[in-house]
Amino acid sequence: MTVVTRQSVLCLGFLPVVILTALLAPLASGDEAASPMSSIGTEVLVRPIDGAAVRGRLTSLDKQSLSIRDESGAEQSWSRSELRELSVTPSPPAVAETLSIETPPVVLLANGDVLCGTVTSADEDTLTLAWSGVDPTQEVTLPLEVVRSFALQQPEDELDRIRLRRIWALLEPHADRLVSTGNTHFDGEFLGLADGQLRLKTSLGVALAPEKEVVAVVMNSELLSRRKVDGPYLVVSFHDGSRVSLESLRFAGEGRLAGRTVWGVDLSFRLDRATGVLFLGDRVIPLAGLTPAGYEFTPYLTQKHPLVTNRNVKGGRLRLRGRTYAIGLGVFSKSEVTYDLTDGGYERFESIVGVDDMTGGGGDVLFAVEVDGRRVYESKLLNGRSPAETVGPLDVAGATTLKLIVEFGRFANIQDVADWCNPVLIKPRKP
Repeated sequence: MTVVTRQSVLCLGFLPVVILTALLAPLASGDEAASPMSSIGTEVLVRPIDGAAVRGRLTSLDKQSLSIRDESGAEQSWSRSELRELSVTPSPPAVAETLSIETPPVVLLANGDVLCGTVTSADEDTLTLAWSGVDPTQEVTLPLEVVRSFALQQPEDELDRIRLRRIWALLEPHADRLVSTGNTHFDGEFLGLADGQLRLKTSLGVALAPEKEVVAVVMNSELLSRRKVDGPYLVVSFHDGSRVSLESLRFAGEGRLAGRTVWGVDLSFRLDRATGVLFLGDRVIPLAGLTPAGYEFTPYLTQKHPLVTNRNVKGGRLRLRGRTYAIGLGVFSKSEVTYDLTDGGYERFESIVGVDDMTGGGGDVLFAVEVDGRRVYESKLLNGRSPAETVGPLDVAGATTLKLIVEFGRFANIQDVADWCNPVLIKPRKP
């Protein structure tokens, strides 16, 4: 059991519990015997920032470098700063089909991470869950200040599921909120979960709610701790849909990885439980981690939609044509997101765009990119059946502004759930 003492001063209320889901590409396990590509260990695909992808089996991973034994039996190594992604190949069909299905119970963290598993207990300082991302299930205890929300169950009706997901994934209440199975909610100060009962301090006193009658808990957004890492970090996706940000990660031998999360918990897991690892914060800078210089949304009628990071604009996973993405931006038409590149020293911009799978083939939008006011990319009209399009690499060397645009299509803004997946700025190779 991993226990972390809460570092915030006093939890006076906590935001609604949102389910976290996360996705990430795998690492392969090493310790191979004589055969260069034996059945021992997990096969991986290493994608450097510059150069072709290489298939092999992991032999080492630490703070400085990563090494694999490739298909010819030769050892290949890269500096961590030169890596973009490590993914498991091939992903089992069952995993590919269920990876993006975000089914409660799940815990969503303030930084966008997701842990799938049952919440077993909580108090005013910590929350403990049985994390399903590892085998056997591991008990993980989190500081409550990093928990955005947790979902305990899922309604049978699809429309209810969509509506409630937007609440626990996107709502930012100014008090802790319990959402009940009867489509009602109660605001107050979350006191804990024990013996099948949730306790909430309200203006009328302490209220008890049976766990089986609560859909989700969303924590007070004003008390959240959105911990970020200055410098390199990693995002790991798991077969169960979890997404975890790590400040450190190493190959621990015997087919295992070990690391420390950005929210202060040590984790260890088998390589074959992960689906992939993104190497971020050094040369690869995700837009989701930057504060936009501006966001403009023009509704077709009156409904407004915020800019959403690492999820689609409806609160679900970023998913295009069956592939789920761990990082990105969710928007609706018509939208413009502007970034100041003045002091970044960036070299190029890249992304994958499309209309999210949740539309069931609907939507109709046009994506565009402008650099210093000059349009350098424009897609054709895309709907929920169109193949995802790769944007770039686009040259941004010396540029001061980058603008991401989603225009209305032919059918107003109906189901225009538009995703910028893996939108990253790449810095030049270090001398």
